[in-house]
Amino acid sequence: MLHVFNHVTIRINLMNLKSLKYFLENEALHKEIVYLKNLNQGGTSINLTCKTADAKFLIKILPNTNIKRAERLLRILNSLKQISNIYSPHIIEFNGKQWFEFDNYIILIIEFINGKKLKYKELNETHLNKIYTSYQYIQQLQLDALPQRKPEEIYKENKEMIEQLLKTENNFLKKKVLNKLNRFNKLLNIDTKCDDTPVIIHGDASLNNTIEDLNKNIALLDFEMIRYGYIVEDWTEFLLSSVLQHSILFIPKRHLEKLIKITNNLFKFNIEQWKYGINLYFLNLISKRLKSKKLFKSTRKDILFILNIKKHKQIYKILNEIY
Repeated sequence: MLHVFNHVTIRINLMNLKSLKYFLENEALHKEIVYLKNLNQGGTSINLTCKTADAKFLIKILPNTNIKRAERLLRILNSLKQISNIYSPHIIEFNGKQWFEFDNYIILIIEFINGKKLKYKELNETHLNKIYTSYQYIQQLQLDALPQRKPEEIYKENKEMIEQLLKTENNFLKKKVLNKLNRFNKLLNIDTKCDDTPVIIHGDASLNNTIEDLNKNIALLDFEMIRYGYIVEDWTEFLLSSVLQHSILFIPKRHLEKLIKITNNLFKFNIEQWKYGINLYFLNLISKRLKSKKLFKSTRKDILFILNIKKHKQIYKILNEIY
């Protein structure tokens, strides 16, 4: 099984897992491990589930070249412990240590929350109330968050990447996709202002980063992109990513309209705030696609990605109908 850490390929095979299991049992947990399983992988880390006879843990593995990322993640997790109103997994200390070195890796042992991922069709006012209430307390975190991502900066960065690709691309269809993407990027760089005060926000709000536990409490996950921004940014990203990732060719209008109205009951966003958050969401979407190097891996997926232009238009239409 191959995992990629910032262009460094790491191979986790059976012998590695056996060695890791032995290390955890003898150097950290001091308990026999029932199983150690691959849970998922991010762009720069591997997550494993680890079960002992009486507990379950999340094991996060990072390359030791990412020591600064590990230190930042620890600062975030320790800061989260100080805010009782935010339900999230916490770092667990063993032998007075918050992290361990194993081979060429850094090992973090994090609380495991049993539960399930919510589906966007299941979202109701109770769910959103719980999620949004937790998000509000993120502002109280005492740490150095990443800087605010401003639309004009992302637009300029996207423009440069697209223009660079256009210089080297000869395929007619691919060039057409890039030109459409360029026009969409320009459309999103409109003079929409947000009159909020920048605060610390989650920065990667989505259903993928929430989990409902066995007691119906909702935990927030993955705070690594925590940054400064406007409150509306988290809400638009949460709603749009939750809906759009399950919708390829259309927007479920009635459901999205309902979610926007529930959000308005909680926060009273005006239409300019919504437009700011929506445009920023799509600008970031273009940025992620360009930086991931996945552009043109599949012509079909690239064409479907261009359908975001239609989705953006439909969302604006829903907003204008609401307001």
